Amino acid sequence: MRLASVVALFVLFGWLSEKAASQISIGPDKLPSAGDVFIAHPMDTTSVFEGTAGANKSWNFAGLTSSAIPETIQYVNASTTPFAQQFPNASLASVINDGGFVTYAYFSTASNKLTLYGSAGEEFMIQYDDPEIQMSTPLNFNDQYSDQFSGAMTGEGFIVRTGGSLNVINDSYGTLVLPGGASMPAARVKFVRQNFDTTFVNGIPLMTSSLTITSYEWFIASAKFPVLQIAYYVQVTNGSTTRIKKVDYNPFAPTSVDERKKDGVATTFKLDQNFPNPFNPATTIGFQLPQSGNVSLKVYNLLGQEVATLVDEELSSGIYAIPFDAGNLASGTYVYRLQVGDAVQTKKLTLLK
Repeated sequence: MRLASVVALFVLFGWLSEKAASQISIGPDKLPSAGDVFIAHPMDTTSVFEGTAGANKSWNFAGLTSSAIPETIQYVNASTTPFAQQFPNASLASVINDGGFVTYAYFSTASNKLTLYGSAGEEFMIQYDDPEIQMSTPLNFNDQYSDQFSGAMTGEGFIVRTGGSLNVINDSYGTLVLPGGASMPAARVKFVRQNFDTTFVNGIPLMTSSLTITSYEWFIASAKFPVLQIAYYVQVTNGSTTRIKKVDYNPFAPTSVDERKKDGVATTFKLDQNFPNPFNPATTIGFQLPQSGNVSLKVYNLLGQEVATLVDEELSSGIYAIPFDAGNLASGTYVYRLQVGDAVQTKKLTLLK
């Protein structure tokens, strides 16, 4: 089983509802459902830190740069997956396709909680006799909870007994600046997950290991999933320690163009290069309007055929960041065109699937 797929199973998610002022509360109305897609863009980890906990914090990640191909997690009805019968209490499943190696994780969202019953793939299956509560809502500032879980992973000729704990706290709120410069109120949730495994072959214990994941995830009111995560992995196997740091950025789709308007004053008509680029399948296109006008932002293929309309309305002057999801398009180079009156600018973007 690939380490990247195992790690991805335990990337923890959150769901938002707006509270008051700059505080964000994780609410049950935002639990994942079939049809949802979560896209994690791995970013360069150099000089990136989570900062301290508390109120009215400021986090600036405007300078993050992409470092690898994004990973997509899709949510589907559990009944449509090949291992549904082994997880009868699950109503929801997440799907990760890592170069043809497909991993499924099985959940329930009953009682305002995201409960993990296990996961499975072609070469393994993990089933929890004591399921893991990955998120319990609502979760307001300074709210916290703990959970214990246990189960077993079976494979050809071996079995792994697994168990551990999860501690979660909504430890901070403040202002978050994302790649590209968009600034918005955010909450930070800290997850500490400890997992202990013992591998048995023919009933004989051959290997012990532990994995501790300490992750910090930032949530905003207009996105369903965390928009940024910094995670530290410490794996100990038979006394040997491996440490990994990951930073993931999840571009999001606000509910209106007004919510995509950033702080600052536009002094010139300008179309920015999309970020990230290349991308798969989501990116963000920024532009500046020195005065109000009827704005058209469209995407075309190299034959000149329109493939997407991102903006077609009257906008006030300002600086904007518009998300573009190209999940239904083929890999290739596309042209995006910004027009306001007689002013026109174009740039190219590259979709790599």
